[in-house]
Amino acid sequence: MSNWLSVQNLSVDFMVGGGLAPAVLRALRSVSIDIEKGTVFGIVGESGCGKSTLARVLSGLTAPTDGQVLLDGKPLGMDRDKAQRRRIQMVFQDPGSSLNPAMSVCRMLSQLLSFHQIVPRDQIEARCRALMAQVNMPVDALDKKPGSLSGGQRQRIAIARALALEPEILIADEPTAALDVSVQASVLNLLSDLIRDLGMTMIFISHDMAVVRRVCDRMAVMYLGQIVETGPTGAVFEDPRHPYTNALMAAVPRLVPRAAGDYQMLKSEQPSPLARIEGCTFRGRCPKAGPVCATLAPVLDGGAHRVSCHFPRAGTNPVTEGSSHGH
Repeated sequence: MSNWLSVQNLSVDFMVGGGLAPAVLRALRSVSIDIEKGTVFGIVGESGCGKSTLARVLSGLTAPTDGQVLLDGKPLGMDRDKAQRRRIQMVFQDPGSSLNPAMSVCRMLSQLLSFHQIVPRDQIEARCRALMAQVNMPVDALDKKPGSLSGGQRQRIAIARALALEPEILIADEPTAALDVSVQASVLNLLSDLIRDLGMTMIFISHDMAVVRRVCDRMAVMYLGQIVETGPTGAVFEDPRHPYTNALMAAVPRLVPRAAGDYQMLKSEQPSPLARIEGCTFRGRCPKAGPVCATLAPVLDGGAHRVSCHFPRAGTNPVTEGSSHGH
């Protein structure tokens, strides 16, 4: 079912600064995505593009300004009960800051299992041991506090904590960014194995295009709080249609040099999310920008592979004012 998890026109504004006229930070701007059950959906983009804000809205940690999230056709707001909160769990980028340093791993997991009544009280210890096995950690890790574990081990504990609630959706927000390169692959392999074995859906947030290509079935590219391109991962990599997607591709190391003119690197910085931008938000950095881009915001259009651009790459037709949104 393509719209099992559906994000519909989601916007998030934050008021920043004090005084009589605080500024509005547009973190998300009318984001819409559909995610199929049992798949891995990747979200990529530069820091500050809204990836983590979207994750926090999905997990119930941040309230949207507008729009809604539907899970299995039913709205998911901020007033979620225990059962609803269990359905979507999140693994954060830095396990050092997301785990309680004063608690042993056993106490941390036991409190969670007890509060949510996942298993009978006399089975909590056995469940903790099983969780350690699931994330390939030794049983004696239960007696340790996060500070005595390595970064990779702490992230495995964070994954175990999320799995303890038996979620249907796991949101992994840059789960390997804070880890040494030597342990990143093992954590990615663990996540892939868990998704396959448990039949969960995963939303994988990253700025690493190579990793997204490896683990994700479908993906969305975000820029300044908006989705600018989305589709099957293979299709987006083989035929990147938005100039920003092309720029992200240019940053991926390759053994074989690209053809001249195949990709273009970005030369300027992403605008502030506080800025009010008419027309296309990417036009100030775009090598293809034309007069229409300054006045008319493009819409996300197309079939399975959609792009929000007036002058998309490849053989797609330019998006014009009268085009409809594709879903």
